Amino acid sequence: MPTPDYQECMLPVLELLANGQDHRFRDLTKAVADRFKLTDAERAEVLPSGQQTVISNRVAWAKTYLKKAGLLANPVRGMVHITDEGKKVLGLKPAKIDNEFLRKYASFAEFYKKTTPVETEDAHGRGVEIVGGRGGRRASDRMHHPIDVLHGTV
Repeated sequence: MPTPDYQECMLPVLELLANGQDHRFRDLTKAVADRFKLTDAERAEVLPSGQQTVISNRVAWAKTYLKKAGLLANPVRGMVHITDEGKKVLGLKPAKIDNEFLRKYASFAEFYKKTTPVETEDAHGRGVEIVGGRGGRRASDRMHHPIDVLHGTV
């Protein structure tokens, strides 16, 4: 199975945090990889920058988007927990959580409109969003890119 994209990670991230406890990000990443039954090779795959694994990057973007919608919070660096709103969402038992689902939250909609996504396909023929600017890199591959950090676009 190819590594899931950040939107495919959103619901599992929220479900894994359902107990309301603070969770370490690295433990959450491992739990998401376990949920998707990723192989050792898939878990070890790194971004072109070589600075981060693909699954860690995808979980980080899922966490960021869920946080922008108010479904997650970071009590301290490296830790994450579900919010009351996140628990309400899980109570609805959604089949999936993606950008379209999150757009109903004003805080997410404001954040999201600052990007200009374009739909395309990845190497596996799956639909992915490419965020405009900065060379058209995938949103999930832009995290902590030095130029983006300098320009404040991350």
